[in-house]
Amino acid sequence: MTDHAWNWSIDTRIPSIPAEGKRIVDELLQKLSECGWEEHDVFGIHLAVEEALVNAIKHGNQDNPEKFVDVI
Repeated sequence: MTDHAWNWSIDTRIPSIPAEGKRIVDELLQKLSECGWEEHDVFGIHLAVEEALVNAIKHGNQDNPEKFVDVI
């Protein structure tokens, strides 16, 4: 990737449902792909964001769909 000034953000609240976490990850991966990020960079970002969301849903909220995860 040559443009180091790339910026994308999201400010949303999702229910503690794994499919909602996957939706956020998929949206991020689409944006990275559109901007031409290198595969090895995308892999690291994917792993970090997915792990953070899974941890928030499973461990933080005990898979309780009545609780939410703020993604900022």
